Amino acid sequence: MADEVMPMSYEGDNRREGDNERRQTDVELAMLRQDMQRLNYSLQELKGQVSELLDAWNTANGLVRFIKWTAGLVAALGVIWAIGKDHIR
Repeated sequence: MADEVMPMSYEGDNRREGDNERRQTDVELAMLRQDMQRLNYSLQELKGQVSELLDAWNTANGLVRFIKWTAGLVAALGVIWAIGKDHIR
C-alpha cells in the first residue's frame, strides 16, 4: 500500500496553492518595489537638504573667519592709534 497513487484532485489543489503562493510573492515584491521607490525619493530629498545645510555651514565658517580677521585688524589699528596718540603730542 506504500505505492498508492495520489488522487488527481490533490495535484490540482497543489497547483492552486503554488499559484496562490506565487501571486502572494508577486504582491509582496510589488510592495517592496514601491517601498524602495519611496525610500529613493526620500533619500534624494534628504541629499538636497544636506547639501543646503553644508552650504550654510561653510558660509557661517567663512563669516566667522572674516570676523576674526576684522577683529585682529581693528585691535592692531587700535594699538597703533593709542601709541601714535601718546607719542605725537
